[in-house]
Amino acid sequence: MADVQSESSGLPLEGIKVLEIASWIAAPACGRILKEWGAEVVKLEPVNGDALRGMGNPARVPGLSPPFEITNPGKRSVALNLRAPESLPLLRRMVMASDVVLTNLRPAGRSALGIEYSDIAEYAPGVVFCVVSGYGYEGPAANLPGFDGAAYWAASGMGMAVSSGLEEPVAPRPAVGDHATAMSAAAGICAALFARTRTGRGQLVHTSLVGNGTYQLGWDYANLAWVGEAAPPPSRRSATNPLNNSYRCADGEWLVLVNLQSDVAWGPFCEAMGLDRLLENDAYATARGRAIHREELVAILDEAFAGKTRADIGRELEERDVIWAPLRTLEEAIEDESLEGVGFADSQSGDTPRRIPPSPVDFASAPRLGGDVAEVGQHTEELLLELGLDWSEIESAKSAGAII
Repeated sequence: MADVQSESSGLPLEGIKVLEIASWIAAPACGRILKEWGAEVVKLEPVNGDALRGMGNPARVPGLSPPFEITNPGKRSVALNLRAPESLPLLRRMVMASDVVLTNLRPAGRSALGIEYSDIAEYAPGVVFCVVSGYGYEGPAANLPGFDGAAYWAASGMGMAVSSGLEEPVAPRPAVGDHATAMSAAAGICAALFARTRTGRGQLVHTSLVGNGTYQLGWDYANLAWVGEAAPPPSRRSATNPLNNSYRCADGEWLVLVNLQSDVAWGPFCEAMGLDRLLENDAYATARGRAIHREELVAILDEAFAGKTRADIGRELEERDVIWAPLRTLEEAIEDESLEGVGFADSQSGDTPRRIPPSPVDFASAPRLGGDVAEVGQHTEELLLELGLDWSEIESAKSAGAII
């Protein structure tokens, strides 16, 4: 394990060793974040590879999985057949050589492999053990499988909250809940590593997809708890605050205004839009007045926005510090050079440079995405040699079907 008293000279997690016993996205996405922050991440895969390999490819390009590529760059891959009893001593040695064990195995799977935290704490007390679950570490739903579309989107209330007022539920975008949960897991792991510098001991860290969904709906749940009802579904044509709304411009492009202090923005906004006449109308002079007359006011603003291009409107709004943003398509966002360093960065995977969103935290010395995606089991022998096995022991493990 890393010397927890030493001072890192590079990235914040330099010297930290992470063993990732996980598949699909939420937990492996956390592993990717830790890798970007300087940790060495070993991805433990079954001998036939992570189930995500070869999936999530809308163009059906053979052998390509963009979700897998973006989730696993720079990790070392070790393939173990965990059904073979001979693999369990190898797994234990890997755990003992790690600072962090990251898994999305459910309780039954953890128990079968002897990697519940209570087990690990006995023989590797310095290990931080992070479980990323669908529905919780313990409880009646702990053994249920939970992808983000089920646990984060559906069970948390997120899906119906954003679908309120519509005839049919809105479908989630892929892995949105996974990525949010991955960042929560990374934060928890870092907090536990910091605590270890004082105590010398690791601890159990847990986060869930459903828990991240309910947390992100905190505003709605607070209204429900305090007032007894959730906020009403938003309506663009009758927005309570017309300066917190979306509008379509003359070129067909959409933009969004987000001015929660509308009394502050009202004057500058009217000047930017050439709507000085609205300033003379006492009915619109206050936030309350604009809320009362919201439907007629939104109709007036719709007409005003329809007469100018988004670029022209944006320049006028920016000059007056009125908060707005273009409602971009994915294709527009990925080509926007202004997002370099904050939203997208060029990544080299193999021989092909790709523009990919890195994790949304920067450090002065941190590189963006780096490293190729390993083949299944590419580093198995290399890692076992590092753990002190000799070639005869490695060949014995192969003969027993524990490794490939």
